[in-house]
Amino acid sequence: MKLKEGNNMLINLVSILLMGVFIYALVVNFRRGNFAYSFVMYVGAIIFYANFYHNLSRGWAFWLMLIMLLASIALAIYFIYRAIECQNNRHHYWGAVALSGLTVLLVLLFNLLL
Repeated sequence: MKLKEGNNMLINLVSILLMGVFIYALVVNFRRGNFAYSFVMYVGAIIFYANFYHNLSRGWAFWLMLIMLLASIALAIYFIYRAIECQNNRHHYWGAVALSGLTVLLVLLFNLLL
């Protein structure tokens, strides 16, 4: 039993670390205008978030879901702000709108399924 608890802790730590790395890479690539890489980094962050969420107890999972819901809303607002800020460049505009829409969609999906 202790080996399983230690293994879950290691999985959680690795998931948190990789989720942070993917979120950092998402922000860096988005600022540089690399939207394809931003999308891949976003999907990677969501995958490791789901892995971390899956291993939590019910009490912690609720609070993490609440925090991630607020963070996802903030991220969507940031993406929309960037889209409005750079309307001259349609490519940037549609990349920002697509990522913000995906953010809201995935948050709703997680709330309904998990």
